[in-house]
Amino acid sequence: MGLRYTFGSMGCPCAVELEDLPEPQARAIAEAAHAEVERLNRKYSHYRDDSLLADWARAGGSAIKLDEESAALLAFADTLYQQSAGRFDITAAPLTRLWDGQGGRLPTPAEIAAARAQCGWSRVVYTPERLQMPAGYRLDLGGIVKEYAADRAAALCRTQGARHGIVDLGGDLALIGPHADG
Repeated sequence: MGLRYTFGSMGCPCAVELEDLPEPQARAIAEAAHAEVERLNRKYSHYRDDSLLADWARAGGSAIKLDEESAALLAFADTLYQQSAGRFDITAAPLTRLWDGQGGRLPTPAEIAAARAQCGWSRVVYTPERLQMPAGYRLDLGGIVKEYAADRAAALCRTQGARHGIVDLGGDLALIGPHADG
């Protein structure tokens, strides 16, 4: 017996698959996992004007006190930036927002140049307690938050009694545990 619970979040189709649980219990667990994914989407989406990232962008160069979860994600982003010699840069949001995948419009060279002037992790002041970005900066944590959300949702499923299943957030996968039959 199994449940496949589907929903959309973070701009992609998502699913929580749970095995070997009664349907009402599996549905409640999957709904809790969905709620956790939505919490992270609301908090860290760079496409929402009501997200924490939008609040940071509106700080206009002022220092921002970080919560523990945000500090951990930024520490991971900083590590990726260092290990990739600057190629993984979460300040690239002004660039990523230029491309319209639905409409097919390409940005002009002038638009790209203007957006690049608002990018560069090396210009951000970051400590585990605070963040300070130049005015006009906007972060894009999409390269790490979806994987983090999948891991958080799978951990939540396990703490609520699920032992067999998977969380799939648009191809970013986290195992809850192996198939019930081994």
